Amino acid sequence: MTYPGTLTFWERNIAFMINQCATVGPSRCLQVRYEELVMRPEPTLRRILTFLDLPWSDKLLKHDELIAAGGIHISKYEPSSNQVNHPINASSVNAWRQHFPADLLARAAQIAPHLKTLGYVD
Repeated sequence: MTYPGTLTFWERNIAFMINQCATVGPSRCLQVRYEELVMRPEPTLRRILTFLDLPWSDKLLKHDELIAAGGIHISKYEPSSNQVNHPINASSVNAWRQHFPADLLARAAQIAPHLKTLGYVD
């Protein structure tokens, strides 16, 4: 897939998800941004649990310790499993940018308008 194709694919999927969420309404769909989750994990997780009507547990913020102690088992075959072994952190928030040429980033909002709407590009 080309870089513009990747942005087009992302745009199509984000627009679809936002539209679906709007269709079912706020009582059935909670939008959570990755950046919000990794930069403010506790209040974001509390908001998610409130939405799901589930109790809070401090263990949610210590998942990496539970995995290391063998209290949680994760798939060895899932490519993202390695990321789950680490504490919540914001190191990947803007990492996507390094994969795109600067000239494409300059016109990314034209290809994928939700990048601008959601604050990923100016």
